[in-house]
Amino acid sequence: MSDIHAGPGEIFSLRWHLAVSPGMDHLPSDPAPDPNVLAFIGAERIHPGGLWMAPTMGDGGDLYLIFKARSPGSTILTIGNCFTCPDYYASYRERSIYHVRVG
Repeated sequence: MSDIHAGPGEIFSLRWHLAVSPGMDHLPSDPAPDPNVLAFIGAERIHPGGLWMAPTMGDGGDLYLIFKARSPGSTILTIGNCFTCPDYYASYRERSIYHVRVG
């Protein structure tokens, strides 16, 4: 488990460098983090060579999951790397777990 420390109102992101593998994605998964402590804002994928360039063979680019720290407290954030999304509940291949502390 990795620790993340943030101040109330701070926006931060988690980054993954992706391989080219159709049908795979990283998403927040259950159990959901405490919504009073942490909010998922969205995701942005940057293709190799920049936002507007075509993907490079063998390189899936970078994925940023963006979050906002809300109120002081702590929560557990689980990110699942899934296959065949959105039917991801039964198909996770790996999970990353973070202990997020806001305050």
